[in-house]
Amino acid sequence: MKERGIKGVRLINKFQPSNEQIDSIIDLALAEDISHGDITSEGLIPPELQGKASILAKAGGIIAGGEVAKRVFLRVDPSLKV
Repeated sequence: MKERGIKGVRLINKFQPSNEQIDSIIDLALAEDISHGDITSEGLIPPELQGKASILAKAGGIIAGGEVAKRVFLRVDPSLKV
């Protein structure tokens, strides 16, 4: 059980999913979202095109879910540099 304080508020996280559980959820979501492909992307973006992305924070804050997002990208393409 993890406990941490945020300005006097105590948050307790009792559920810590395993990597296998996270991967299973990712696989289900990807199967639903991309099972038939994206017609617009397939018509406009050549398959050999490569891209680069960045996250720019304009102010201080907390980014949640970064490790899960990384797992999603790597499930789609294990050769990505994330």
